[in-house]
Amino acid sequence: QTLVKDISHYIPATRRALQDAGQMRTLIDAELFEGAMERLDAQIAVGSGTGENLLGFMNTPGILSQSIATDSMADAIHKAMTKIRLQYFEPEAIAINPLDWEAVRLEKDSAGNYKYGPANASDNMSIWGVNTVQTAIMTAGTPAVGAFKKAAVYWSRSGVDITMTDSHSDWFLKKLVAVMASTRGAFGVKRPGAICELTV
Repeated sequence: QTLVKDISHYIPATRRALQDAGQMRTLIDAELFEGAMERLDAQIAVGSGTGENLLGFMNTPGILSQSIATDSMADAIHKAMTKIRLQYFEPEAIAINPLDWEAVRLEKDSAGNYKYGPANASDNMSIWGVNTVQTAIMTAGTPAVGAFKKAAVYWSRSGVDITMTDSHSDWFLKKLVAVMASTRGAFGVKRPGAICELTV
């Protein structure tokens, strides 16, 4: 069981700007939609589960764990993939901080050659044949490997709604309005054994 939560993102705007610039509302709506989706992405990955926060897969009890210890990042990722395969799931993606991917991509052999190809080579953004999803949402040093489509599900209860109000704090007197984008949904990890986090 998991609760439906409200995921919201808002920005302040002046009444004059909304009234005088016909395109301003369209621009604000587009920015708010993107902001709400970015907040949803963060909640799905690392949400704490408290209040109106979803419980992200990184904080879900029961997911697998693989210590990096003295391994290279690539070696530790392979071991995490093996743990998932032993649970009868096939890893399909690696959620990784850009700094971690950079460390992997810049690894060199004893002759000084890049292990993943020279700088002018086409970068397929994969490790051991599994695609990486680079995002600053993930904490550096703790990527996650997973069969995410089988592991988790997001239930959308509503699309993104855009609302406005001037009742926030003293904004009525300042002629400001809060323009908010919100969506409602629930997220749950049905198969924790299909996700493995790497730990330092």
